[in-house]
Amino acid sequence: EELILARSEGKFLKFKKDIAKVDLLIIDDWMLVKLTEEESTMFCSQFAPPGWHLRIPEEIIADAILDRIVYDSYEIHLKSSTESPSMRQKYAFTP
Repeated sequence: EELILARSEGKFLKFKKDIAKVDLLIIDDWMLVKLTEEESTMFCSQFAPPGWHLRIPEEIIADAILDRIVYDSYEIHLKSSTESPSMRQKYAFTP
């Protein structure tokens, strides 16, 4: 609700910067009601979902988190070309 309000008041970027400053963000009671298009969530990772369990040290917590994220989700896999450099290489600053 706060995100939607910030967006409608033109304060979205400030809201996003404020959230980025916190050490831990807990989203409680998430998805008690169906999400709207504006409220959809996207997770991006350089690691495939099967490897995510290895990155969350507590096994029970990893299962709980990943069951909720992966269930009924869509996966989009991006492949890089070995013929062209990565975006980091292409746009990297070189003195």
